[in-house]
Amino acid sequence: QRLAFDDFIFFFSSRRRHTRCSGVSWARRCVQETGINAEYMGKIKIMSHKSTLRVLSQVLVGTMGSFIFGYGLGVFNTVQDIVAKQLDWPEDKKNFNVGLVTSTVALGAAFGAYLGGIVVSKFGRRLTMIMADVITIVAVFPTLVSNLGSILIGRILLGFAVGINSAVVPLYIREVSPNALSGTTGSCHQLLITLGILLSLVLGYGLPTKDDADFGTSNWWKIMFGIPLIPAAIRILGLLFVFTSDTPQYLSLIHI
Repeated sequence: QRLAFDDFIFFFSSRRRHTRCSGVSWARRCVQETGINAEYMGKIKIMSHKSTLRVLSQVLVGTMGSFIFGYGLGVFNTVQDIVAKQLDWPEDKKNFNVGLVTSTVALGAAFGAYLGGIVVSKFGRRLTMIMADVITIVAVFPTLVSNLGSILIGRILLGFAVGINSAVVPLYIREVSPNALSGTTGSCHQLLITLGILLSLVLGYGLPTKDDADFGTSNWWKIMFGIPLIPAAIRILGLLFVFTSDTPQYLSLIHI
């Protein structure tokens, strides 16, 4: 079931029939033939050609989760040496601890991806992304504590949010994009993952080297761990105050 916005085209599905409705003048016929009552029709807004800027803005807000995905995967590779120094990891345990912190994101992501599909069907695309952002914000704070156990907790939570995003973001992009832009917007998920990884590496230039006097005291790595707060906050604000409706396809599925 594909819901496209071009030329007011909506594809409503019901148990009995499929009806393709085109244009505002056909709205009443859509209501009659699909059984959507006036209350639900008011929620499923008839939309004209959405401007390219608005579509891309909506997709950009959604792909903040993709950015967190990439950034979360890449950031610890950049800061592992300074974290190991400041947390006084013994040299014989450094590689084990680095692998442990790195793998916890994948562990959390596995559970998040599994549960994400369930949550997105039950609560919708928009609310699921808000949930993922709240988890991301909560996950950041334990990673700012100079303690291995605390960092592990934060990384597992971040991985859980990453897994949810991997399930909901591509679906959200597909359902808000018109056919004419589906090719462009479809690549945004992977693009933002890549940009997230890139930024996690670029910010590493702000870290002191082992020869610098502040190598054992610099808090730049904590700032780097805190960066996911920004895209998470952007998406929450965007979904709460700008893009306040869920995707039309989800609304049609739950109300028909």
